[in-house]
Amino acid sequence: MVKDTVSQMNLTSNKCTTLCLSTIISLAATISFCSAENIAWENGRRPLLGVQRWDMYSGKGATQQQELGYLPGKQGFLKDPEWHDRAPFFCRLTADVDWVAHPSEAGPLWFNHPFSQELLQKSMDQEIRFAHNAGIDFFIYNGPARSYEQAGSLKKDGYDAFMDYAGGYGGKVAERDKAPTYAEATADLINTYESKFLNQGLPFIPPCTSMQYPWPRAIDKKTGKPMEKRYHYQWPRKGDLAARIKAAFDFVAAHPKACEAQVVTMYSWNEHSEGGGLCPTMGAPPEYEPVTAWLDEAAAALADWRYH
Repeated sequence: MVKDTVSQMNLTSNKCTTLCLSTIISLAATISFCSAENIAWENGRRPLLGVQRWDMYSGKGATQQQELGYLPGKQGFLKDPEWHDRAPFFCRLTADVDWVAHPSEAGPLWFNHPFSQELLQKSMDQEIRFAHNAGIDFFIYNGPARSYEQAGSLKKDGYDAFMDYAGGYGGKVAERDKAPTYAEATADLINTYESKFLNQGLPFIPPCTSMQYPWPRAIDKKTGKPMEKRYHYQWPRKGDLAARIKAAFDFVAAHPKACEAQVVTMYSWNEHSEGGGLCPTMGAPPEYEPVTAWLDEAAAALADWRYH
């Protein structure tokens, strides 16, 4: 299990070069990465893994209405008991939160209402500890979508590299669980690197989606009724996520010029309703021990990977 022992993430390394990533990092215009040569041959270090993090699990607006459905007004994607196991680890069943005077229309999932900055800070600090101890190198807060299609214009504009936002390749629009398996989608992802990303005349940072299973959001925006089909691939089986991380890292290591930053990005850390993520989820009451299975698998993959 990922241990809760360290309070901050390691965002920089020695002997680094600077790679401009446009708007994908909201905290700064640039982020420092080790060069491919240094990572590959200095102490056998692996490529870096950056994970997309949604910044609105705060206890305000989008948390309560869009995601949890604690307050009315929007979709409440995780409100249905079927999806309670996708709620972040800091959530609780409303019925167990007896120290709060809940509004009459309160939904079944609770976090940080009324809003407390102290509870928000405590929860976010725990997220960072989880991520750091798993070996995740940095969070990403924004980014472009399928930018290999704009690689030519990005090169003309002076960009050093291109990347994707999510990169959920390998799925299809289908009825639930009648889409490709996770393993099949992984093979398609690597093929997309080779057929769409390579030979664009510009280095790139490949995406490595954690999950693409947005069924909590399978609601027609016009009618409000459940959708029969949705773009997805199947939920991973044990070992699938580790195999995907290894495949992405192997590709990066095998293409030091095209992937000169030696970085892989992953969507996502905490888009729990949109696709699934690595962030630990709410455990069963009354203990509410965080469920860390996917983060544990990612951590093992990061620790075990070696250059060949």
